[in-house]
Amino acid sequence: MKPLIPYLSILFTVVITESSAIEKGQLVIVDRDSVALRLDPNASATPSKYAMIGLQLRVLDITHDGLWYKVKIGEQKGYQLRHEEEYWVRDSDVFKEPSSSRVNMTLDVSILQQGDLAKANRISHHDYIHKQTQINLADPYYVACTYKSISPDPTCSPPLSICAQIFKPKEYFRYDNLELASRYEGLFENGMITPFYSVTSKHRITMLSERIVLVKVIMRPPGCYAERYSGTEFYTLRTRTVMVNEKDYFSTIPVETAHLFESRLRGGVQNVYFLFVLHFTFDDDTQETLVRRIVVWWPMCL
Repeated sequence: MKPLIPYLSILFTVVITESSAIEKGQLVIVDRDSVALRLDPNASATPSKYAMIGLQLRVLDITHDGLWYKVKIGEQKGYQLRHEEEYWVRDSDVFKEPSSSRVNMTLDVSILQQGDLAKANRISHHDYIHKQTQINLADPYYVACTYKSISPDPTCSPPLSICAQIFKPKEYFRYDNLELASRYEGLFENGMITPFYSVTSKHRITMLSERIVLVKVIMRPPGCYAERYSGTEFYTLRTRTVMVNEKDYFSTIPVETAHLFESRLRGGVQNVYFLFVLHFTFDDDTQETLVRRIVVWWPMCL
């Protein structure tokens, strides 16, 4: 496979905790290849289904010992599970947001950049396309197309998730205004997307372990009213441990846009998740984990 490359943009802030109290209604996320879902909170119960990596679940109930959660799908659209389905999952098989944290984390994705991304100013894709003469492009910049949820949609609900919208190359832009068309094409048809994150901490981070996974939801066929879920593919983009010895850290994961639309399964890609699983070790030997997700989708109704 070719090296993956840069293209899109997203932003949010969080902080790492030492305790992880769970409450009913809270969202959790599957942070491993797949986890067993059962009809009873018992390890000997036969799994009814498996939740794939990157899937978000909503907690409905918790056993008295806190070891099992009753869950349903925590996404706006129930591709992998129907909304009426309820199962039990082990607490150790999903990530739940810590109640406090030592780390502030900013996650974003650039669809176009100029200069050093770590020092670049953030520009929305709306400003870049429609107000190009009013923004300063002399300094380093990157163009973002990510957003937080402003509706009850849990798919884009911080702190675990945030969404970005891109466009499938060569399928959308037909404008009489050639300058406007060229701006759209320059942003969304340049072949690159670059998710990235930065972290800051009051305590020195001695070591950071990264696992970054690209998850593809496959439908047969994909579309505005897709009905037949075909499966989930995942690709580990990066697994590494780095010595940091600083209070700040910045990391990019460039990806070729074409890779987002490729599928090994029968059907096509409905949307993708970029899943970041980050494990921190601090200078006092304490450790914390954060999991974050960027949901990337493209219009299906034209």
